Amino acid sequence: MDDLIKTKLAHEIGDVVEAAFTDDAIKKIKKHVEEITSELQDDIEWRLKSDVAANLGSHVAQAVERTIEAIIKGNEAEMRRYLSCDPYWNGRSHQHSVIHGKLFESGPLELRRLMAEAHPELIRNERIADLEKLVDDLTAQVNKLQADNDRLYQRMVA
Repeated sequence: MDDLIKTKLAHEIGDVVEAAFTDDAIKKIKKHVEEITSELQDDIEWRLKSDVAANLGSHVAQAVERTIEAIIKGNEAEMRRYLSCDPYWNGRSHQHSVIHGKLFESGPLELRRLMAEAHPELIRNERIADLEKLVDDLTAQVNKLQADNDRLYQRMVA
């Protein structure tokens, strides 16, 4: 008898639920779900943007602070790392170029040049090494051009 009552109740509840979930009711539910998800998406996007801005600003401020502390404490390894002066990639590994009459400097070279101009006592040795490499590169370019000119001249004379 219990099974009969349970089955009858289950059918009655099923009928009531089926009658309650009409197409209009389902449309209203979908609309509410879409509104809620839209609000959640907007909230998540806003939080991501505001958190990223705050976190990025904090990260930059900490990086600047660590760099200055390394310079003040004389921690050369940390200073080199923060200023892109590390021995693995120091900006001097490629040929320097003159583009439209202006000397091209990679990021580390430009940063060190600006710092050397503002505070020459801090990184004089690195800047001198940059300039020595620059002189070598430009001398090689001038020598190559001179050799090309001499070769062309010899061809014309002969």
